Amino acid sequence: IVTAGDDGTAGVWDLDTGREVRRLVGHSGRVTSLAFSLDGRSVVTGGEDSTARLWDVATGREIRRFKYSSGISTGVSSVAFSPDGQSLVTSAESDGRRPSARLWDVATGNEIRRFEGHYKNIASVAFSADGYLVVTGSTDGTARLWEQDSGREIHRFEGRFITVESVAFSPDGRTVVGGDGPDSTVHLWDVGSGHEIHRFIGHHDWVTSVVFSPNGRFILSGSWDGTARLWDMATAQEVRRFEGHSGEVTSVAYSPNGRFILTGSRDGTSKIWDSNTGGLLATLVRFRGGGWAVVTPDGRFDTSELDGASPLYWIVEDDPNHPLPLEIFLRQYYTPRLLPRVLAGEKLPPLPNIAELNRLQPKVEIVKTEPDPAHPGLARVQVNVARVSTSGAQDLRLFRDGQLVAFREGDLKDGEYTFESIRLPQRLQKKAVEFTAYAFNDALVKSESARSTYTLPVNRSAQPPRAFLLNIGVNRNQAAGCDLRYAVSDATALRDALHARLAPLNPQEKPLVATDADPNGASKASIRAAIAEIARQATPDDTFVLSFSGHGYTDQQGRFFLIPSDLQGDCQHFEERFLASAISSDELTEWMRPLDAGEMVMILDACHSGASVDSGDFKPGPMGSRGLGQLAYDKRIRILAASQSTQAAMETPWLKMGLLSYALVKDGLEAGQADWQPKDGEISLREWLTFAVDRVPKLYDALRAGKLNEFIGAPRLLVLASRPDAYRDQSSQTPALFDFSPKDQNGLRLK
Repeated sequence: IVTAGDDGTAGVWDLDTGREVRRLVGHSGRVTSLAFSLDGRSVVTGGEDSTARLWDVATGREIRRFKYSSGISTGVSSVAFSPDGQSLVTSAESDGRRPSARLWDVATGNEIRRFEGHYKNIASVAFSADGYLVVTGSTDGTARLWEQDSGREIHRFEGRFITVESVAFSPDGRTVVGGDGPDSTVHLWDVGSGHEIHRFIGHHDWVTSVVFSPNGRFILSGSWDGTARLWDMATAQEVRRFEGHSGEVTSVAYSPNGRFILTGSRDGTSKIWDSNTGGLLATLVRFRGGGWAVVTPDGRFDTSELDGASPLYWIVEDDPNHPLPLEIFLRQYYTPRLLPRVLAGEKLPPLPNIAELNRLQPKVEIVKTEPDPAHPGLARVQVNVARVSTSGAQDLRLFRDGQLVAFREGDLKDGEYTFESIRLPQRLQKKAVEFTAYAFNDALVKSESARSTYTLPVNRSAQPPRAFLLNIGVNRNQAAGCDLRYAVSDATALRDALHARLAPLNPQEKPLVATDADPNGASKASIRAAIAEIARQATPDDTFVLSFSGHGYTDQQGRFFLIPSDLQGDCQHFEERFLASAISSDELTEWMRPLDAGEMVMILDACHSGASVDSGDFKPGPMGSRGLGQLAYDKRIRILAASQSTQAAMETPWLKMGLLSYALVKDGLEAGQADWQPKDGEISLREWLTFAVDRVPKLYDALRAGKLNEFIGAPRLLVLASRPDAYRDQSSQTPALFDFSPKDQNGLRLK
């Protein structure tokens, strides 16, 4: 879905994740119209800045600009793609003395011809399905049919119209529908004769947008009366009404399969409806300056803004004068991937009644931040917690610049809690840090966050920032049938590539590899000891990168395990009782909890590795839960998993590496392909990781299709003795990136 509006940008929503994944930024005024190409790869937008712009949907890059002459146009009012994608037609609100629609060549940006004849502004344009005809609607009260190749006017649809605000062709090209603005009427015309067939009467304000259903049986119209209405084309009767916007409906659209209807409104939202029932499924909201939210009628929400930055608030009926921050009901109402789950018809569990929840929040206040007298160069923070009536209080957390640095778990009494030996940045250009703290009530409703700015000492001994690299590769294992060929190659290649690009940070390397020469080189104990040693040394100025290449496993309870070199048993007939010698994600969480590096990354090139985070009831947010996902969120760790929670991660003799590691090192860094969003001569850490997410499925599909002259290779998979076919997901290997760092922080530059 693409939505746009008054802020001059358009937002691209990915329906697989339910997120707004990028913004199309370039117009200097309101975006008034947009249209997809038939293949969905491009979108064109029209704006009040007198331009139409062509965008690549996958990258958000502006491909081409179609510009009206200065002083002629006051804004592009409508845009439409030809079915073959080779041309587009636009109209302008004011286009000189002879209003026209203009046909443009998509490849060159050159104007091909004009459709002239209207004597007032042209408000809307559309192509027929075969591309042969163009229809225009105008404020002169007519709609006109044109031959695309010659620009010749074929028919003029006239009547007692005031303004034809919107026009559309039926899928079979035999009829045209037009919305008469001030007359609040929808008209259906026959293309062959130019005669009116039906009028659809029912709106009580301007009709602003009209479309046909994909099967051609229905007409959908939107109006300034705040509704969209569905009409039976054969009978001209209203079939269904879509009500819920608090402002004028300015745009309506059908999904290609006809199951869903999308409406856009001047209330700043877009809504998705069930076309068969008329039920509201979800509301999409884009925030000015970045950020988004998806909300369902029962109050569930998904959002990019979980740290108190959201402009959305709760209004509870029994206390309407006390707006509550969005995050207060995160644990109950926050639902990750809400949009795709709703569109798939998933039956979500019942929600508690907000009126019955204990909404009393404990009071949390940072009362003092000062140098730690016992530990020079560190800080001491005192936090006061006060229960409010029956609120209760539990799980106090302290953050430095958004990263968790200390916590007190369990029930809390009223009083002060002191956190000592808090590490501080030593970079001299860093002048201050912000400490935040919060707790939860006994219903797990979050308190408001307390905030305090701490000015850093001037006389700091600035230690140069460092990088700590822990690269683990397990080719050999004590358990039988576990051998891999290229896990050590992954670890070595990642170490070398990162060492070269992080040289200014004086990389401190700790490779742990298990080979024929040293089959115990990556034991559970050695991995734990290496993490503990780095935790003792790392500071908020440093970078920590952990990579693991080897076997991964998700047990029948959904818990994820990394397989070290001292695993017992048989990997080809595996029994879960041997998992005691593996590393569970819970154990890894406890090992990494003391780490306090400023930038932290985990790369897991192992089967099922998406389950390291995306398992159980984890919800990214200040939820007060446990597990690696919660730690990653609290410490802003970027975790790149090679596969989804039920997928295998592959290695292949053609690449001599795992697919994820190959995409990161060979394609991403050495070939420079990770310089892609944007392509600007630099590769940021976030850009590098997102490139791998995009690249790995393409590598997998190419290998499977034989395009790289090689079979796909071997999965890094344990075979369960009791269920040998369990967890054998045959879908394309798709990495999962869990990036909980602030959206404006792209991380280190690797190029």
